[in-house]
Amino acid sequence: MADPTKNKRFFYINSFNRLSGTSSAFSVAIQMPAHEEYDACCVTQASIPISYYLVASGYNTFILTEFNTNVTITIPVGNYNINSFCTVVPILLNAASPNGWTYTMTYNSSFTQNNNGLITYTVSNNTSQPSFTFTNFLNEQFGFNFNSTVKFSSNSLISTNVVNFINEQIIYIHSDIVSNGSDDVLQEIYGANSQQLSVISYQCQDIVPYSKKFKGFTNQVMNIYLTDGHNVPINLNGADIQITLLCYRSNLFQNHINNFINITTNFMKYITEQIAGQTEAPQ
Repeated sequence: MADPTKNKRFFYINSFNRLSGTSSAFSVAIQMPAHEEYDACCVTQASIPISYYLVASGYNTFILTEFNTNVTITIPVGNYNINSFCTVVPILLNAASPNGWTYTMTYNSSFTQNNNGLITYTVSNNTSQPSFTFTNFLNEQFGFNFNSTVKFSSNSLISTNVVNFINEQIIYIHSDIVSNGSDDVLQEIYGANSQQLSVISYQCQDIVPYSKKFKGFTNQVMNIYLTDGHNVPINLNGADIQITLLCYRSNLFQNHINNFINITTNFMKYITEQIAGQTEAPQ
């Protein structure tokens, strides 16, 4: 089988060598000879540190409502598990409660009970039923739906969904060098059982299906930024990523061009023959 990437060049990208920006959104210089022309590109390998936090800056608030009073609770940025979350959050709730109510959070111990992945919220010393409102993605850690308001009943509230304390497992690498229909995703990467503060390693299994249409480098510069599955920017907190980028002249794309040319040529030939037949003198 012919090599679909016969005319190719590899570029080794490290955010440490960026011209500007951060390790999560940056510009990097690319040295490509002027005579080389490519129409496809593919990330063949990538290494992305899981240095982004479970609770990220700008996405770490929810609203506590007691009677008609709303209070915004800000959870400190960082990583949590169900144990630390159920310790930190009640302290914040109790400190912020406008009426001095007391909140607790508990969950089934996997040692003595069925581990159902739900948190039970209770309130005491209260004279009404409070509520939580989630509009800033913390709902996954609490176990509720996005953009929802949930109200206590009989001084208790139980998670609707299984809580999530796994750092974002879907990462999109965006770049201005590709045209992918309605987006600029250069490569999507899915982590599997990756731990906090470890590394997601990616290796392409099949170049052609994962290739994107290559637009070219603007002034020998490539711009890259990362988002999660909700299109929220990912902050690597200073840790650098490495990407191996393959640019090539695709035989597949060239075949499409050749087919178009052949069809157009044959169509013009047909039209010409038809016109010639109509203008030919009768016998």
